[in-house]
Amino acid sequence: LPVDPTNTSPVMVFAGGRLHLVDWGFDHRPYYFQLTPSLQVVAKDHVIGMAGPRQNALASDGALTVIVARGPAWDGATEFARTFAVTFEAAGKPLSRRTLDPPGESPSSALLQDNAAVAGGDVYVLHHSDAGLSILRLAADLRDVARQPLTTAAGWPNATLRAEGDHLVVDVPPESFEVALDLSRVSSVPQGSIPFRGLL
Repeated sequence: LPVDPTNTSPVMVFAGGRLHLVDWGFDHRPYYFQLTPSLQVVAKDHVIGMAGPRQNALASDGALTVIVARGPAWDGATEFARTFAVTFEAAGKPLSRRTLDPPGESPSSALLQDNAAVAGGDVYVLHHSDAGLSILRLAADLRDVARQPLTTAAGWPNATLRAEGDHLVVDVPPESFEVALDLSRVSSVPQGSIPFRGLL
């Protein structure tokens, strides 16, 4: 792979018969790669503005891929950096890019990891702002579709999001929530009662 083995922290998922990977190249820039099962690179794109060492989330259903990452912070404190999302279509071509933090609010989502999912042609991002923890539902071009606040007293920096069939699962230790894909229903469930069926 065209990545720097001395500066690498790859994250990958397998979806749609392709391996989707984000890592740092020899030019010290972050890239999104799409590979065949035989590890032939069929798509590559520079993830502009991503601050290291790794992205916050990478999710794909094969037809749509999303990367959520933190941008650079003027003082180097990336935990307070603004976060953005970028989407790619099935062939690995970029679709859209946008900042996720509302204007005027203190950014705090940079602390989250594994906080994105793709399902039903839409992107879902677990996001934290001054208003608290919420799920954003975005179209493939990252237009806002819906937002669902989550009421939890748990430690939000450890929260994660994933798609499981016809619903989403949010783990906010020690709590877990099942969320309908249209965000109309949120049900609290005992943590550990939902089996994990991830992409890898």
